[in-house]
Amino acid sequence: MSTQRDFVPGMEHRAENIKAGQVTDRDGLPRVDGEKTANDLLLKQQSGGIDLPYWGTQRPAWKEGTVVTDKVVDQPRTMTMVIDQRRYDAIKFSELKDQNPASF
Repeated sequence: MSTQRDFVPGMEHRAENIKAGQVTDRDGLPRVDGEKTANDLLLKQQSGGIDLPYWGTQRPAWKEGTVVTDKVVDQPRTMTMVIDQRRYDAIKFSELKDQNPASF
């Protein structure tokens, strides 16, 4: 599985295929949570203390089975996200507890 894909307006992709690239680290191995943190620290040590660029999210963006369609927008728009009720409730609850809702 390649971690990159061609962007073709109107083309549909299964979420599982996109997610494989989103959680794949620089060496091609998927890492999340503690394993990702340990790997990032090792890379920082090996590079002489340089923080290498990476994408801050380690969690896939789409639920399994979601079909994602490439789109071109010609005007700025507000970002939208479709989530289920359980996830929405967890986010709202985290806000009440002054926690980071992005981590739920």
